[in-house]
Amino acid sequence: MGSNLELPSQKVRKMQYPSGSDNTALQLFSSGTTGLPKGIELTHANLSLMNELYAENTGFDGERSVFFNALPVFHNAGINSAFMPLIEGGRNVLLPGFDPARIIAAIAEHRVSHTFLVPAMMLFMLQVPGVEHAYFSSLKLMAYGGSPAGTLTTLSPEDHDAGGPRAYLLRSAGKRIRGVDLRIVDLGTLQDAKEGEVGEIWVRALHNMKGYWRILKKSVC
Repeated sequence: MGSNLELPSQKVRKMQYPSGSDNTALQLFSSGTTGLPKGIELTHANLSLMNELYAENTGFDGERSVFFNALPVFHNAGINSAFMPLIEGGRNVLLPGFDPARIIAAIAEHRVSHTFLVPAMMLFMLQVPGVEHAYFSSLKLMAYGGSPAGTLTTLSPEDHDAGGPRAYLLRSAGKRIRGVDLRIVDLGTLQDAKEGEVGEIWVRALHNMKGYWRILKKSVC
């Protein structure tokens, strides 16, 4: 049987949505530790610089490097551990969940050169039977964070001096990274707190979040 249906018009209206560096590219959610979860807006510029610094501070070297990611991608560390190797043109190996034995096996199987874990993950890996005989020769750097550390400061491999005169540095969050301005402020005077005094951490950095979704935030100069 024939059909009298007409074909849709070939003239399709194209919708254009220009995007700038300050537009929101990604929205993650906080854990809601002090209330309901809040939407954290990250811009194109935030993500671009964040991943540039990520590669720079871990020494990830493009196609010659292999990154292993077992972190959840709904978290800032996990999603950027997925983005960065792709941006740099390297390989990225992902597992759908945390399994200490599988991570150890994957490092050997894929000749992983870089990874990022939280301290609890590292502890569980050390408890896997036979870990002392596992293959780690390809591993150049195992970064960690998510406890008293973040994307504002870093403690270099040279500063991990567990049995030497610089062992005290392991109690610190390290030095501020490139592009970060950081102050410890006395909230009573809004001046820099004196050495040894407790204060609030103030940070200014281009890779800081844009803000909380639908929450107005007052600026402090």
